Amino acid sequence: MADSHDNLIAVRRAVELFKNAGCDLVIHAGDFVAPFAARELAKAGCPLKAVFGNCDGEKKGLAAAIQPFGEIREAPLKFKYNQINILVTHMNAPAAAG
Repeated sequence: MADSHDNLIAVRRAVELFKNAGCDLVIHAGDFVAPFAARELAKAGCPLKAVFGNCDGEKKGLAAAIQPFGEIREAPLKFKYNQINILVTHMNAPAAAG
């Protein structure tokens, strides 16, 4: 998911979908905007991998809110999950090396 922009109704709907589908990882490609919106994703009951978007001004607050259940970094974020290579970015972030 991406660009949730503090829309708690949409984030809560997404969390319910994730829980009902038995997701074991949530990926957010930026623009939470505020920490209170990011905290809602903890209710999905699985880890979060995320990158900052261009509207995420409160980066320290977002990182602190997400730290108990996941991670957030500057884009691009490259990682392997269940033998799948994943690259997460927001907008036109530079390509990840390697």
